[in-house]
Amino acid sequence: MSSFESELNTGRRVAHTGALARMYSSFARHPWRVIGAWLAIFVVLAGLNTAFHGKLTDEFKLPGSDVQKATDLVNAKFGGQKGAALRVVVAAPPGQRLDTPARAAAVKQMLAAGTASQHSIDQAAKDIGAITDPLAASSHQLSRSGRVAFFDVQYDKESFKIPRSGIVDVENQMRSIGDKAGIDVQFTGEA
Repeated sequence: MSSFESELNTGRRVAHTGALARMYSSFARHPWRVIGAWLAIFVVLAGLNTAFHGKLTDEFKLPGSDVQKATDLVNAKFGGQKGAALRVVVAAPPGQRLDTPARAAAVKQMLAAGTASQHSIDQAAKDIGAITDPLAASSHQLSRSGRVAFFDVQYDKESFKIPRSGIVDVENQMRSIGDKAGIDVQFTGEA
């Protein structure tokens, strides 16, 4: 039998003499002091945050570094693609096509609504990317059956910086346009 087991069998108390053991023992003997100390720390930190808070930023720059040069180049060449995108998926009823004159006109109205939302939400006009017409032969965004297509409305802001009400408004507007032409309109993407 080990010395630990014999101590347990005899009912003797094992003395722990380490610094952590003494600290935890003190905590156990005075639980309300511990809770009060944590509350005091929380209040002090909240007060310091209120008194000395700064502006949060989500940008990190390393001037002169290769990473910064690459980031600057991407922003200069592809500025209109640096934010969140709203993917719009449109579908005609089963067995029908989207490229009929009435449905094509409705899709054009949805493209116009998407462009208008870009102008109202985006910060810089130079960053607004053109929305590709999904019914154009060169876009490759129309299914082979002609029933389903998609297009992206690209914004220059990250999704958490875009006002949700602006996205909801454009989604509702596009759904209304689609309902009139018998088009099912669904949304996905970061925005």
